[in-house]
Amino acid sequence: MFGHDEKISSIRLTAAQYIILAIFLILAYGLWRLQVMQSDFYAGLAEKNRIRNVPILAPRGKILDREGRIIVDNYPSFTALLLRDSSRDLSADAGLIAQGLHMNANEIRERVRKLAWLPQYQPIFLKDDITPDELAFIEAHRNELPELDTIMSHRRLYPRKGFMAHLVGYVGEVSEDMLNQPQWEFYNPGDVVGKSGVELQYNQMLMGKN
Repeated sequence: MFGHDEKISSIRLTAAQYIILAIFLILAYGLWRLQVMQSDFYAGLAEKNRIRNVPILAPRGKILDREGRIIVDNYPSFTALLLRDSSRDLSADAGLIAQGLHMNANEIRERVRKLAWLPQYQPIFLKDDITPDELAFIEAHRNELPELDTIMSHRRLYPRKGFMAHLVGYVGEVSEDMLNQPQWEFYNPGDVVGKSGVELQYNQMLMGKN
């Protein structure tokens, strides 16, 4: 009787071992399928689900005269930028980007190289005040150039014919030399700052917070 029970237990143990082995093989096959056969598919889904950090640029303050009349105002425009939070080869795409934005491909590659030290989530500003044709190019190439994007920005609107230009001054992108100076250390490449006149003198007051 004991021998019969031991035989049944042995059969059950063997069956359990085969079941466990079958489950392990099924799991191993599923893992292999995900990691090898469908790796590109799931990598693509992961890229699409990635959160992108795109700055919202604050408008620069208006300059008024003592009677409250506007001397310098802003007008809305679009800025083209490169997002670097993907595995795309930006240098390889520089030719097509340059063609659509009417830029020099080597200039784009050099800009990417110089700003490679920035955090990956921080985009590179390519071109301000792009034209409607350039904006249409970006929209039409969303799939081919996913790293190319636009943001709404504000450009300065100065008095006509250079009126009071020597007093008002002008703005421009902060330079590398400026970034190395203590008073500009909290700014980032691509920031627009005052370069002369009132724009420079009251830059801290006129700057918005992105």
